[in-house]
Amino acid sequence: MKHKVCRYCMHQHLKVATGKWKQISKYCPLDLYSGNKQRMYFALKSLLQEAQNNLKIFKNGELIYGCKDARSPTADWSELAYHLKPFFFPSNGLASGPHCTRVVIRELVRVITRVLLSGSDKGWASALRLGPGSQGPCVCEASPFSRSLPHQGKSSLERSGLPKGCLLYKTLQVQMLDMLDIEGLYPLYRRVERYLEEFPEQRKTLQIDGPYDEAFYQKLLDLSTEDDGTLAFALTK
Repeated sequence: MKHKVCRYCMHQHLKVATGKWKQISKYCPLDLYSGNKQRMYFALKSLLQEAQNNLKIFKNGELIYGCKDARSPTADWSELAYHLKPFFFPSNGLASGPHCTRVVIRELVRVITRVLLSGSDKGWASALRLGPGSQGPCVCEASPFSRSLPHQGKSSLERSGLPKGCLLYKTLQVQMLDMLDIEGLYPLYRRVERYLEEFPEQRKTLQIDGPYDEAFYQKLLDLSTEDDGTLAFALTK
C-alpha cells in the first residue's frame, strides 16, 4: 500500500475516520512536488479548499487564513480574497463577489506556483530537471487528480520534475535525507529516551539540548552509519 498511496493521503482517511477532520482533503504532496504545473495548481487549490492545519496565511503578522474546519471554504475564500485583492488588483476596479474571489484565488495560486518553481540564483528556471527522487513513485493512487485521468482520456501523468535549485527541490532534498521513515526512527527515539531516563546526566555529555554547532555535527558524521545497537547510532538519526 505504501508504494501506491502516500503517507499523507493514508493519514487523511484515518483522521476523518477518527473525527479529527470532517472531510478528506484533495491535496496530495506528490502532486505539489511533481513540478507539473497542472498538478501543482490542483494541489495548491485543494490545499486552500481544505487547509486543515497544513496552511496558514498571514498579512502584516495577522492570521487571515488558516484552520477553520467549522466554516465553509466559500466563506474562507471570500475573506481571503478581501485581504489579498489590493495586492493583486490595486486599482483595476474589480468588483467584489464570487467572480472576484475566484480571480484572486487563481492569481494567488499562480504566484505561489511560480515562486515554488523559481531558482534563487537564476530566477525563473526554464528547463525542468528531475529531482533526486525521480526513480521513486511519482504518483499517488489516492490523489483525486490521478483518479481523474481516465475521464480525461489519459492513461498516465506527464512527469516534469523540479527545476534544480528551486525551493521545492531544496526542500525535497532535505526530506530525502531521512532514509529510515518513521517506522525506523521511532524505535531509535525510544532507545534514546530509555537511556536518558536511566542516565539523565548524559544529556549534557551527549549535547541533547545543544549547542548544535559544527563540532557537534562533525562528531555525528564520524559515528557508525550502521545500526550496531548502540545509543550513538540512535543519536545520529
